[in-house]
Amino acid sequence: MILEFDVGNTMLKWRLRHGLNILKRGSYLHKDMPNHLPNYLLKHLPQTRPEHVWVACVASNTILAHLTNAIRTLYDLPLVLAQVQAHCAGIRCAYKNYQTLGVDRWLAVLATAQHKPKAAVVVDCGSAITVDMLYGNEHLGGYIAPGYHLMGDALLTDTAKVQVSSSYTAHLKPGKTTSDAVMAGLHAALLGTVLQGRQQLAQISGLSKHEIGIYVCGGNGQQLLSHLPLSTHWQSDLVMDGLAVCLDDRST
Repeated sequence: MILEFDVGNTMLKWRLRHGLNILKRGSYLHKDMPNHLPNYLLKHLPQTRPEHVWVACVASNTILAHLTNAIRTLYDLPLVLAQVQAHCAGIRCAYKNYQTLGVDRWLAVLATAQHKPKAAVVVDCGSAITVDMLYGNEHLGGYIAPGYHLMGDALLTDTAKVQVSSSYTAHLKPGKTTSDAVMAGLHAALLGTVLQGRQQLAQISGLSKHEIGIYVCGGNGQQLLSHLPLSTHWQSDLVMDGLAVCLDDRST
């Protein structure tokens, strides 16, 4: 069994799998992290000791240290951290200084490549939205922009009279209240980032936009789905799926 973690800037996601079978999964926000993380994990993870613990982490060293200590307490196992490489599984990283690419982006690209698209736009919509372009075996780079909440918070901080409802439905219709207008604008901005990525990839590859797959993950990703093309695929575990590509799965 492999215990996998995707430790993002806002949320920690985990799953326990045996081969391709997902046995259990869970997630929680860092701000809700209990003082005794081992107690939390003990309530949710099976007592059976996994063979390996694989981790993709872009969060702070403090959060990683909490997780490391918890796993050592529960299982007396080390964490195996995924790292970005210049080449992996036949895919070439676009970054000259590849170590500066976020490992979550790299793993999502590696996982997407396993679906064998001619070309793909890889979208992770969390605290930030990242959009990476993949053409054949080449990672071409991408975009990073604020996600829903970061953009919304920035707007509320710097505009005294803009007020936004705490509950909303993502849409693109022109807003007839300030709250609706803000939410429609945020949604349009994120959607435009994704579609611009597809447009750029079409120009680079010579493929039609309809031949380019869009693979979406992330906590806010589903809000985009209804307005994206039919070639869009929801892949909630892209980052953790990439762990099995990046690391040697000795259980299979």
